[in-house]
Amino acid sequence: MPFFCGLLGLQGIPGRPAIGYLSLLESLRYVEVGFYLKCPQYPIWILASETHLSIVFALIRTLVESEAEEAAAIRAFKNYDEHGSGFISADKLKDVLETLNLFREDEYVNSLKDKMDKDKLDIILRSDFLAEFFPHTAKFNHGRPFDVYHYNGLARPDNPVHYHHGMAKIIELDLDVEIIDAGIDANGIDSDSSIVRCLRTKYPRVEIQWDDQKIPSIN
Repeated sequence: MPFFCGLLGLQGIPGRPAIGYLSLLESLRYVEVGFYLKCPQYPIWILASETHLSIVFALIRTLVESEAEEAAAIRAFKNYDEHGSGFISADKLKDVLETLNLFREDEYVNSLKDKMDKDKLDIILRSDFLAEFFPHTAKFNHGRPFDVYHYNGLARPDNPVHYHHGMAKIIELDLDVEIIDAGIDANGIDSDSSIVRCLRTKYPRVEIQWDDQKIPSIN
């Protein structure tokens, strides 16, 4: 659905592109990249920093398979998440299910509310909703590390143009990882660089161990 600003109508792309797009500015909450651009047909993304574009890609299709349905679910959920807080009022759950043509009988909806609102706060978290209907997307590559490659394209005196290789892993936790200023830890894990912050707009629980502990630049 287009967003109108005066007479100007803005609308996202109509489907999943071959390659995706992620922006560092989203981690700073200046922009929000749409679902289709985050969920391309192939695990290849253009990374946008404040001043430059680079490319990151993986070799396993499971990173992006079956994401179209989940993207539709997230869009439906966000339509009722008025403040973008990552949760909806429990009484809106039936509306979300109806939008997605999922089971919506009152008895079933009430059982879902009890399951996803265990603390009786009258809210449904988006993470709980997705875990209920899309549990397969929580286990990227069955929790095993996978190869990831980054290409910047800019040559510097101390950094000739080449691909950077690392081993990435999607951490499975009950709570979102708190992003802290950690850089590379004692085990060589990159958990806070600009490239990881950019990737976490797509995969909130990603960590990467780069070859030689050299973090590639996205600028």
